[in-house]
Amino acid sequence: MDGTTVKHGDAGADARTSGRRDAGVDATTSPTEGGVDAGRDGACDAAFSSDPHNCGGCARSCGAEDCVDASCSPRVLVSGLPLNGALAIDSENVYFLATTAVDSVPLDGGTVRELATGLADLNYIAVDSTQAYFSVEPASGTGPVMGVALTGGAAFTLAPSREQPNGVAVAGGKVYWAEQWDGSVNGAVLSVPVGGGPPEVVVSGEVGPEQLAVDSVNVYFANWDWGGTTVVQSPESPGAAQTVATLHRPLGVAIDSSNVYFSSIGDGGTVNQVQKGGGAVLILAASPAAGTIASDGTNVYWSDFVLKTVQKVPVGGGSVVTVLSGLGKPLGIAVDGTSLYCVDVGSETILRVNK
Repeated sequence: MDGTTVKHGDAGADARTSGRRDAGVDATTSPTEGGVDAGRDGACDAAFSSDPHNCGGCARSCGAEDCVDASCSPRVLVSGLPLNGALAIDSENVYFLATTAVDSVPLDGGTVRELATGLADLNYIAVDSTQAYFSVEPASGTGPVMGVALTGGAAFTLAPSREQPNGVAVAGGKVYWAEQWDGSVNGAVLSVPVGGGPPEVVVSGEVGPEQLAVDSVNVYFANWDWGGTTVVQSPESPGAAQTVATLHRPLGVAIDSSNVYFSSIGDGGTVNQVQKGGGAVLILAASPAAGTIASDGTNVYWSDFVLKTVQKVPVGGGSVVTVLSGLGKPLGIAVDGTSLYCVDVGSETILRVNK
């Protein structure tokens, strides 16, 4: 990794130097596109500056949160823990990595629960209906891929002694992870059954694979580190991989039923879209440090630790909307049907906001 890294396992060092805060600095979300208030149009009669059902404009809902100065306030789910920057969600909880533990917190907030502790050098996390899976990358570069029950207990090793294990995903009873190795063409994506077994190489001969996503057929990943330049699609079992996009330093990867979305911090930073299987790359937005990316099939969301924001743009392109601003150092994000969740390692908080 170089000095521009947003590597989740490294982010905890920043969090440890931060004081306890409740919500970061000016961590608010604007429901108006580009921060411009649509104004009253006769369609409703509301106090746009304070009405959570019409915050900043008619029918712009903040969900269960407050509307302050025409902006929806995020809910602080976690505060004051040294966070590494990665998270995952299911229908009930947010799962996240502290510097020495795998933790969870209810989606609406509440008590933080330690699922596994006594750990170190945690990197990425994914969950299925029963277990959380996470990669461990110590300074030596060699570390395991591990798991723990969502109910908590002893962490277990699925794949020991992997070379720079990074992004993790789970689908179809298998855990997938990226390995970066030493920067030559020996990076790889591997899988292992969720119940354990010998690792299987899904694709090899890659340069610096980092974040990845999986559907029922393929695994998608970005060759980011060591100057990587490709976004790759490969069958989940060993098969012929194909490059779906080429650009400088792609990082975050997300998918929906039709498209692959990816961020890039090279060449000024962009958020991009391409059809599964490849095609013309559509630049959705410029963003200097676009990192983790997510999609709900309607919008594409991403964090930017230079702008200190989380933003969104419609699938296919359109106006960029700032969902969260004034953050310290936003890294991992996730979305569900109503909300966006963000790890801000700069303020040691996990935030939820109506998306």
